[in-house]
Amino acid sequence: MTVHNSPEDIWYPTLPSLATRTPSLRSQFAATSSFVIDRRLVRSESNIELYVGMALSTRPDVETIVEQPPRVPYIDRGVQYHHTFDFRLDRIPPRRTAVAVKWSDRIESSGIRRIVRLIAEQCGTDFADDICIITEKDLSRNDRHNVELIHESMMVPNAMDDAIVREAAAEFQGAVTIADLVGRTGLRGAGFRAVARLIGGRILRLVDDRIDSDARVRRA
Repeated sequence: MTVHNSPEDIWYPTLPSLATRTPSLRSQFAATSSFVIDRRLVRSESNIELYVGMALSTRPDVETIVEQPPRVPYIDRGVQYHHTFDFRLDRIPPRRTAVAVKWSDRIESSGIRRIVRLIAEQCGTDFADDICIITEKDLSRNDRHNVELIHESMMVPNAMDDAIVREAAAEFQGAVTIADLVGRTGLRGAGFRAVARLIGGRILRLVDDRIDSDARVRRA
């Protein structure tokens, strides 16, 4: 007898993290956690890294996100040091971006601006094409709400619900509220989670700022 499993009935193991170091538990600022992108575990060393990593992973121009990539050497006043960026992004069109994440009140004390400048001057584009510093001030409350909802929904995948919502979305021209879209499917809460997954998967685009029942979405 042959048993045919639907995609949502098949368990896929989570792929290991690509990080080159294990998050430290000693720092008073550490709050280790993780999330999943494309079935791969992504570790973070603080809450702000978690929020930034999740936000970056939902951007349509980001193809791959690697946490704690290989450390980069640089020289400061004749002494060699190494710095590990929090993320490195492979973007579309092809471009590599190194990301340093800091709480805004630690920017000055950490010396990260000087470190980034020295690495940019000394390494050129060997490690990355550009470097940016991101703090919690670069993330809005809606950003945090949206990415948390998307990734929580992705942790409980359901291909059948996603397909039903996609089919319903195809019946609408232009933007539609999430409430109307979910109402068309009859899936209620499961339909709302499917919408969140489809936004995260770039199948649906969010028209408004915050994912809720009144927000509008459209097909990508």
